[in-house]
Amino acid sequence: MEYSDQTLHLSDLATLEGVNYVIEDSEFTNCIMRGPAVVMLERTSASSGEVTIPNQDADTVIVVAEEGRRVVPVGVVVIRGCTFAGCTFENVSFFGPSSQMDGLRETFMSNVAQ
Repeated sequence: MEYSDQTLHLSDLATLEGVNYVIEDSEFTNCIMRGPAVVMLERTSASSGEVTIPNQDADTVIVVAEEGRRVVPVGVVVIRGCTFAGCTFENVSFFGPSSQMDGLRETFMSNVAQ
């Protein structure tokens, strides 16, 4: 699916897969992506967007997975094979391994003081 210039609620886009929800193979351009949600990114890219972060503290929206975790916790929305361009994430937290979360801090959240 392709979405452009819309305000979208992640819960409306996600479909059930096992015990979790998935948003898959979609393109989003200049959209506002609204939670509440905790998301895990798989094969997904983002450019020129932003994340609204309470008190400008990236740790409030970053959840680092335990070392070696292979199972996605129940309730996490998996975003797989998607692209985001110029999108804003509101009331969304991100879950993943420390290397991926460090990458988000350095790129997508680079405007936030560390």
